Amino acid sequence: MTLRDQVKAISATIGKEIAFEEATPDGHPDWLVELQAGSVDGPGSLPPADTFWRITGRQPRTFQQWAADHAKDFQS
Repeated sequence: MTLRDQVKAISATIGKEIAFEEATPDGHPDWLVELQAGSVDGPGSLPPADTFWRITGRQPRTFQQWAADHAKDFQS
C-alpha cells in the first residue's frame, strides 16, 4: 500500500478530504529519497511478509481496519 493509498484510506475513514503532498528531495540523503519514493510510487522497498502471522498466529489487520480503529486520532 502506497503512502497515497494510506492517506486515501484515512480520508475515507474520517469522511474528510486530506491532501497528499510529496516532499522534494532537496537536502535529504539519497537513501531516504529512494525509500520514500518507493513507498509513494509502488510497493516500497520492503515486500509484504508473513512475519506478523508467524509471531502472533493470526492474520494482520488491513490498513483500512487500522485506520477505522484509529479514526478519532485523525480528527482535528
